[in-house]
Amino acid sequence: CRNNIISITKINNFKYFYDFKIYMEKINHAVTEANNSFRTADHLAYVSYPLLRDNKLLLIITKNLYITALKSVDAVLHYERMYKRINILPTDFDTKMIIFEKEIVPKMNIKPNVSKVIRDLRFIVQQHKDSPIEFSRKEKFVICSDDYSSMKTIDIEMLKSYIVIMREFLTIINRLK
Repeated sequence: CRNNIISITKINNFKYFYDFKIYMEKINHAVTEANNSFRTADHLAYVSYPLLRDNKLLLIITKNLYITALKSVDAVLHYERMYKRINILPTDFDTKMIIFEKEIVPKMNIKPNVSKVIRDLRFIVQQHKDSPIEFSRKEKFVICSDDYSSMKTIDIEMLKSYIVIMREFLTIINRLK
């Protein structure tokens, strides 16, 4: 009977270690992807855009910032799940954001404007995906609906402010590794 208890304990310890290792790999992968896409967005905003002045770069910067945000939120959710602080790992964006805003933002002292930026980046990417009309105007990139009822403009100053916010968020995320 004692040998059975010892072997069950070893199995449970191995299972816990194995789960921990899998979660750490997922966290490290998500953090690495977030850092890579952030570096791309930062370089495009501060080096490439001033040289080229191509407004289509604004959309690429936005998409890279959005990838940074998604991967960062995924890393935090996996981290919290690893320590069993959350019960589920959601797959859809809205549920991820609800858990992120209600449980993780206050616990990890993340500024609330991070959630606003993430939601705004998602809105821009979604609107671009659904939009039939987009054009450049002066130093802005404009995304419109069919009937021009909703328009979203992207400019470099807005994206630079998002980069500053995401950089602060990434410093917190990089501590998870």
